[in-house]
Amino acid sequence: MKIYAISLAGNIYWRIHPNNPPMLRLKSLPGLFLINPLIYSEIELACRNFIFKKVAIINSTVIISTGGFIFGTLLEEFDPTSLSIPVEKAKIFRIGSEGKTGSDIFDVLPTYVEYFSSSLRQASKQVTIPTSFSVIAKGELIELPELNFTEAKTLEVSIPRYTLETAVTWNNLVDADLDFLISKNFVYERLLLDAIHAYKDKDYRRSLLYTAISVETLAATKLDEAYDLIIQNGDIDNVLRLVSLSRKGGILITKDPVYELLRSRSKFLELLHEISLYVFGKSLLVDNEVLYQKASKLYKTRNKIAHLGEPHAGNQTTFAMSEEDALEAIECAISIFQWFEVSTQFPIPRLSFVNGYSPL
Repeated sequence: MKIYAISLAGNIYWRIHPNNPPMLRLKSLPGLFLINPLIYSEIELACRNFIFKKVAIINSTVIISTGGFIFGTLLEEFDPTSLSIPVEKAKIFRIGSEGKTGSDIFDVLPTYVEYFSSSLRQASKQVTIPTSFSVIAKGELIELPELNFTEAKTLEVSIPRYTLETAVTWNNLVDADLDFLISKNFVYERLLLDAIHAYKDKDYRRSLLYTAISVETLAATKLDEAYDLIIQNGDIDNVLRLVSLSRKGGILITKDPVYELLRSRSKFLELLHEISLYVFGKSLLVDNEVLYQKASKLYKTRNKIAHLGEPHAGNQTTFAMSEEDALEAIECAISIFQWFEVSTQFPIPRLSFVNGYSPL
């Protein structure tokens, strides 16, 4: 079999169970499979191209850190037309290529991996998963090595709880593969992940900015989705004020001029109160005034950052650029996500640890 080791600009944490299969056949990249990271230490190509480290054994799983992925295939030729979604050919420079374009899989893999990494980041909520391709190397194997797992208990170690909570599981891999295939991309979730990443890096200005943008994007997306669904299926409950307007060529357009006017002029807080009340029949101000006021504070903070670079120190109407306030803003956003019935969990990096054992 042919194998391809892809090095990324950073590391991924995994949580692998000995019952996980040796490979995942990718639906998003037909003919190729992703090799179980627990096998990487037995593959010379991986050892040469990126870091592999067994971090800890916790509850019969091994926590691993890798600097990339290894893909395999039994195909002699890769058919780029087999991809169900378009993946742009990577514009990469190959030393010694002498103008040749190389194999099709080399043209596709770098771009595919960057999109797949982004999908995996959203599935696992591990904000530090790198999404930039670095190096690709090709090799061959007669067969896959066996999983190298031992639960021998040696030295006791502690790792951050956040690392354990967001370490990529096999289910995350399966979800990322399917999400990539159906182009599932909740922008508001990725924006909140960006906010949490900035918080982890202690960049509180960026964290507050992304937190506010994630909430506004969420509200606008959910309202527009609900509006479009009513337009498509009909307004059975008489929520909107629908009218049919004739356009050039005799085409009838159904829309709600009131909603479209409100959306065209809407501000951050109107999405949470007036327009939500109009479309959903509920308002954050009415349901949870304390949370609404925090959202107002977040909105004012975003405006101060956008216009002044940062809020004035000591201003009680805005969040300060501190760890405590950035965390409060993120928790505010998560509560608003829940109010919009987004049940996704977002682990927060905190100073908390879990105990395990150092692997042999």
